[in-house]
Amino acid sequence: MLRESDVVVVGGGIAGAALTAVLAANGVSVTMLERQESYRDIVRGEVLMPWGVAEAIRMGLGERLYEGGAWTLRWWRLWDETVSIDEAPFIDLSTNAIPGVEGPVTLSHYQTCAAFNAAARAAEADVVHGVHDVKLDLDGAHPVVTFGSPDGEQSIRTRLVVGAGGRNGRIGKQAGIAIEGEWHHWGGGLLVEGLDEWPDDTQAMGTEGDNMFFIFPQGGGRARLYLNYRQETAAQFSGPQKVANFLSAFNLTSVPGSEEIAAARPIGPMACYPSLSSWAKFEPFVDGVVLAGDEAGMCDNILGTGLANALRDTRIISDILLESRDWSAAAFKPYAEERAERMKRMHLCANLMAKLWAEFGDEARARRRRALDLMRNNPGYALFLLVALNGPEALPDARFVDYLSDRLLDGEVSRVAS
Repeated sequence: MLRESDVVVVGGGIAGAALTAVLAANGVSVTMLERQESYRDIVRGEVLMPWGVAEAIRMGLGERLYEGGAWTLRWWRLWDETVSIDEAPFIDLSTNAIPGVEGPVTLSHYQTCAAFNAAARAAEADVVHGVHDVKLDLDGAHPVVTFGSPDGEQSIRTRLVVGAGGRNGRIGKQAGIAIEGEWHHWGGGLLVEGLDEWPDDTQAMGTEGDNMFFIFPQGGGRARLYLNYRQETAAQFSGPQKVANFLSAFNLTSVPGSEEIAAARPIGPMACYPSLSSWAKFEPFVDGVVLAGDEAGMCDNILGTGLANALRDTRIISDILLESRDWSAAAFKPYAEERAERMKRMHLCANLMAKLWAEFGDEARARRRRALDLMRNNPGYALFLLVALNGPEALPDARFVDYLSDRLLDGEVSRVAS
């Protein structure tokens, strides 16, 4: 039996579930297809930058973030092996430029997906879990999506298919939307508890030895830990000792209280992956299909903007769909143009961040020490980090990153040309 739905969203992650909830709440007939039978921890990004929080609020999903465990952060500490603990730079996250947003939040990725999913169901969206073998047919007047489900094979004819399946999404590939990518380093994550002495309002990052680290507290002594490292050292984070080795890497001389982190108790799976940067070769849409979130192209996870980008995509696409019944490919041109410029800026900042913190050895340490000295003496040199917090609009011109790269990577100090 061929069913009908105005929109079919393939993927029930942050982007897909949020889009489904917003469209359904505004009277659009929407079906969401999700691979997982129930949401679980699959080790995804769990920090939402202030500009992403603002997007959630704008779409009416702000309260749902707290159902997903949103926890507001106050301090961003940049501890590092090249500086003493007292010299380590920090950013006061409460002094952001986004009205109505206290700061970035950490959250549980899978619980936030579930909260957005619940909002979609409450708005009477058709939500199907346990989906597999999704096939896209664009040969007719309208797209048809066929898929396997716990109730057997189903088919839906629709006006628009939204591919929101993450980095491994298949809709873009079936629609002929070319995605290109590259990666600079590897990364891994683990959820832990037992950090009773770690300040709940302080996120930390830095580099020591062969690893870059992130610590994102979630309240109540829980935290998501991340490492970035070279492919050549990745073997230590595989096999039966991977969790023990991962935690041992947090026994850091540059971070106060790190002994407690190294002794923390794992309460979720550990996953490792290449830290991918990707982008649509041309545009993230064709007639009848548009991509959102990581399936449309993603920034290196080192910048921490994946969730904010997903919610920006969701808000722009939903605005387009709700403002007009013209859902032709041409309607998504503004989305493609905004996204291309946004991601260009994000990629530039992420590349600079990776060059500074996710490269290792004597030369990299000397480069990072020079950069930290510059940032401590002139906070303007940390603008690329503020872009992560406040969004691409915080960058006056994408070319400014070239200026920052010249100075931070080469150790030169000069005045920005007027």
